[in-house]
Order: sequence, then structure tokens, then C-alpha cells
Amino acid sequence: MNDYNTLIKGKMVYGENKIIIKSPFNNIEIGSVPALTKKDIDSVYDYAKKAFYSWKELSPQERIEYINKFKKEFISNRDLIARIMALEIAKPIKACYSEFDRTIEYIDQTIECYKKEFINPDIVKENIHGIKGKEGYFFREPLGVVLAISPFNYPLNLSLAKIIPALLVGNTVVFKPATQGSIVGTLIGKCFFKTKLPHSVLNVVTGKGSEIGDYIIENNNVNMISFTGGVDVGKKIASKKSMIPLVLELGGKDAGIVLEDVDIKEVAKEILKGALDYSGQRCTAIKLVYVHEKIADKLINQLKELIKGLKIGSPFDDVDITPLISQSSLKWAKSLIDDAVKKGAKVVCGNISDENILFPTLIDKVKHSMLIFDEEQFAPIIPIVRYKEIDWVIKYFNNSKFGLQGSIFSNDEDKAWEIAKKLNSGTININKSSSRGPDIFPFSGIKDSGFGVQGIKWALESMTRIKGIVKNKI
Repeated sequence: MNDYNTLIKGKMVYGENKIIIKSPFNNIEIGSVPALTKKDIDSVYDYAKKAFYSWKELSPQERIEYINKFKKEFISNRDLIARIMALEIAKPIKACYSEFDRTIEYIDQTIECYKKEFINPDIVKENIHGIKGKEGYFFREPLGVVLAISPFNYPLNLSLAKIIPALLVGNTVVFKPATQGSIVGTLIGKCFFKTKLPHSVLNVVTGKGSEIGDYIIENNNVNMISFTGGVDVGKKIASKKSMIPLVLELGGKDAGIVLEDVDIKEVAKEILKGALDYSGQRCTAIKLVYVHEKIADKLINQLKELIKGLKIGSPFDDVDITPLISQSSLKWAKSLIDDAVKKGAKVVCGNISDENILFPTLIDKVKHSMLIFDEEQFAPIIPIVRYKEIDWVIKYFNNSKFGLQGSIFSNDEDKAWEIAKKLNSGTININKSSSRGPDIFPFSGIKDSGFGVQGIKWALESMTRIKGIVKNKI
């Protein structure tokens, strides 16, 4: 077992206390990270605030050069990071490599967007506004210290999608990775350290959220928070911090709506992928399927056959389903299945568990009185809701406490478009499962799915403020 140092105050350090990280796959200890104290956190913020004043004064090209140096070091550690990720969060190794490569693309695209849209001011001249002798120059200025908090399920992409835009525009960053995912977080910090990033521009704070989470949030030196994680924590952040920008990406109950005119085989493949990738542990996973009663039996039978062909096991093998992140996640998923069965739902297949693994589970005849109709399972469960009228579906879709994404499957694109316009959600996908990407798209949620907008351009905007300089002729 390795002890992993973390990057704080310009050094790779190891604290007096440590957190043991175990693999969800086999429960073996794979490493430890520092359990930082409140005193450590205070000093981290003090140094990050001081570093901000010199970091923001660097030219855009100088900051870009540091990011490119990081990218080079990061790429040289591709195999190590992918394997550690597979161990730490039990994501299939192919998906770990895919996430790594997507993150490299994100870095490149963010740099290009920054150069194109954020370096030069917007200029508003008198021929535009009509006031003689007045010209406005509007710049994007950094905010200060950005607190970036990432989840376990995308420890590379969702971490660097916060860190990279924050650093590019001139902010310094205090980065708190999820406990399960913090080894990957320390490796990100180490790559920045090797590029000789200036002292305290990035700090990686490791520790249990239950012990230091509130303290990290409440520090007076926090100028902006970008958080991806659970609803309860997101609401706590919103209640504790006022008068600073927040971007909160929280939960989702992304529903797929299947109209009666579809190609059953093709839609079943898309639903299976959308619902079960990374064992359903994604905010954008399809978590509820509305299917017209005329085709429900055919779709269910097709899904059942596809599920039979899925491979289950180690993240280092060529499998489709890997262990859930924790025993508590498994217990939550099982409780939702048990509640549904108790209230009349039928388990078509699955509902078998082995250690942290939940075999993919298909549930028919789900009703709105069941917990799984409303609650996010974050597990490989496909609940089927049969419907007669599309207006009924629209009503319950819009009544959900979540509003991240949704999908409509139909061979009639005009009809799908009209339904999509009536659905209250951040994004609606036509003939495709819900998805965060591509990263150049805006990504947002409403209600308990959070607020603020992510995506490359919008991340850069969220971490800056507009400063105007207006010239007037005397």
C-alpha cells in the first residue's frame, strides 16, 4: 500500500493523520492520503489568497504555458492514472482511459476558447450605443480563490473541468476531491507540482467531507464555489454561502420517454447503454423509462435479452457492470427495489448482489407511489413505467424534484420536438440517451439538479466577473 502526498502551499506533503482508501472491487487497501486538519485548511486559504495577486498578473500566454506543461506531464502518467482510477472507483479500465482522453480534449478546447473569447475585451463604440464620445471596454477579470469540489464518478474530467478554467482566467484554486477518488486527486496535484506551478496557485485538500466539508466551505477567502455532488451537500453550500458565485451540479432522475412508433431493438440498445454505463453511477444516466403500453412487453423482453449478454466483474476485465462505489450505495439501491416490489412492481431480472456488485435489474410496473419513481438510484436499475397518454408522462416528468436531462425516442422528430418543448429540464435529447457531452455544449440543471451552467465557455464565464472601462471625450 502506497502513501500518497498531496499538494498544498507549494509542496507535496503528508499530514500527521491519514485516510485509508479501499477498492470497491475487492475491499483491499490501495493507498492512503493525508487527512488534513482545520489548521491546515486555514493556512491553505491564506496562501492561495496571497498567490492570487501574482498569478492573475501573469500574461494569458504565461498561464497557458503552465497548463500545457501540466498536460504534458499528465499524459506521461496516463497508464498509472487510469489504473489507479479503476482500482479506486471500480470504473471499467476502458472507461478510465476514455475519461482520460476526453479530459485532454477538454483542456485543449478550453485553452482555445479562452484565447478566442476571453483575452480581449468586448468593445462597444458610439456607433453601436448612439452616445457621442463614449466607448466601453469590458474585460473578464478573475474572482480570487475558487473552491472546486469534485465527485467520485468522474475524478479526472469533473475535477479538471473546474481547475483548468479557473487557473486559465487567473484564479487560484483550492481543490477538494471526493474521498473515494482522492488518490487520483493527489496525482493531479503531483502533475501540477512537477511543472513548477507557482507556490499555492493550486492546493489539493484531502480529508473526509463529513469532518472538514463545512469548514472548507465557510472560509472567508472563498470567492467562488464549483461543486458536483449530492443534493443535500449542494443545498448546504447554497445556505452557507451568499454573495459569491456558485455553480452546483447535483442529482438527476433523467427519464427516457419511448413513443409507440420506435424501432424496439435500436431503442433498447440505447436505453441499456444510457442506464447502465458505469453501473448507472452517473447523474445523466437514464433512471426511469416511460414506455407506451402498446409496446411495453416487446421493449421489456428486448431489454431482458440484452441484459443477459452483459458481463459482470472486475474493472480490469472487459466487463459492462462493475461494483458500486460502496456498501451504502448497494443498500440504498436494494431498498428502492424492495420498496417497489412491496408496492406491486415486478422484478423481471436481476436483484442479485455479490459484495458491492448489483446485477443489472429490470423492474416492470413501476408506479408513482414507489420511491424509485422519484428517488435517484445511482445503480444499474432500469425501472419501467407503462403509460397510455403522453400528457400524463409530461405531467409527472415536470413534477419531478429533479430537472437535469431527459430523452425522447420516436421516429416522428416533429412530434418529439413538440414534446421536448413541454418538458421542464436542463436538456432534452431526441433519440439519444442523456449525456453531459460534448463539453462545448452548455450543461445545466434546474430544481434539485442544481443551478449555474457548465461546459467550456460557461465554466470560464462563471469564474470571472465583468470589469468595464469607459472612455469619454472631454
